[in-house]
Amino acid sequence: MDTIKTQSIPYYNPIKELTVHAIDLLEQKHFKKKGWKRLPVENFLLSIDTEMKYSDCCANLTRDAQMYKWKSSIVTAIRQGIDHLFHGNKI
Repeated sequence: MDTIKTQSIPYYNPIKELTVHAIDLLEQKHFKKKGWKRLPVENFLLSIDTEMKYSDCCANLTRDAQMYKWKSSIVTAIRQGIDHLFHGNKI
């Protein structure tokens, strides 16, 4: 199973995993929205470097969203995945 883990940093919650199952949940939540595509969401979230900080991931998301002209449904899903990964927010 494809899995990534965040680094253990004192001001973050304990290590969280992001699995393909979590991306499946994001897809179930967003697939009816205009512009939804699973591929960019999956590629972005599964390529997050475990050494990255939350702010770096958000900056990369902003840059990629502008460069690839992603619709808001894709950006929202990725942001929810990042929040889940770093802060344990429920998807």
